[in-house]
Amino acid sequence: MKDSWKNKSVFEQQLQLNLRELDDNYPGHWFHLITLLQSFHVSSILDVGCGAGIYSELINKHFPVTAYVGCDYSQDAIDLANKTWADKNDGEFFTLDFWHLTHEIVSAYDMVMLNAVLDVFPDGDDALEFILGLNPKSICIQRADLTQEESHTSQYEAYGIPVYKFHHNENNFFELIASNNYKCYEITLPYQSSLSTKTEGKLHLFPPTYYLVKE
Repeated sequence: MKDSWKNKSVFEQQLQLNLRELDDNYPGHWFHLITLLQSFHVSSILDVGCGAGIYSELINKHFPVTAYVGCDYSQDAIDLANKTWADKNDGEFFTLDFWHLTHEIVSAYDMVMLNAVLDVFPDGDDALEFILGLNPKSICIQRADLTQEESHTSQYEAYGIPVYKFHHNENNFFELIASNNYKCYEITLPYQSSLSTKTEGKLHLFPPTYYLVKE
């Protein structure tokens, strides 16, 4: 399943879903991001694992002065993102594997975005430790799954393909953040403590967004 997220049809489906959400049905983690950018000064963002690049449009819509750049290890995702957004809102996209990120790359931005990225690795703890070790100025982690159990991996199907779902032990997650000298802010929906939003009549729960700032 290493290359599950390189499947072209995945990003075509993802884009169609995101466009419907962008029209009138923002999911909870989008509200989290908007709240974060309203609360903290972030002038530039590197969206790691950007997929079809919907955050380029979302950020341009609400924060047009914030510079956005997206990267993904899937060339098909980057091609689709460039085709859809590059000319419309000056979004910039490039192909790069997560494990090829460097301090020099991430330090060029105010914030590194990880939206549902850590959970797709067979060991999300290793991925978190890696990105923290690069010492970015700040990190936004969205849709990380925390558990009281030991960290472990499960599998599920997304967009018709089998994928990993990593579950972080909660204590280890926060201890790793603190040991790398980051202050962690928890961002939830300001009007719903349950972190819930309704999509097409169904109740969907969204975990908090974590904003990590280097101390």
